[in-house]
Amino acid sequence: MQSISNFDYGSKQIDTIYCNAFQPLVTGEGFECAETTLYFAKRDGMILEEKLLLDPPGLESSEDTHWKIDLHNMINKMSE
Repeated sequence: MQSISNFDYGSKQIDTIYCNAFQPLVTGEGFECAETTLYFAKRDGMILEEKLLLDPPGLESSEDTHWKIDLHNMINKMSE
């Protein structure tokens, strides 16, 4: 995040940078994928309608990163 915040755009007209992180999980029951999108904009508003590249039916979405959700779930399991 710091690298993007300090990025030198030069003379290019770049309004927004999207960074997508994927965490695949393959099990005997199938495939799941967690996606987190961070974006940095020079101006308010997004270029894309959706922040996610993967948008399957039944998608569960959150404003947290998938690694923060995993950490929260792990802490909850440990306290049970």
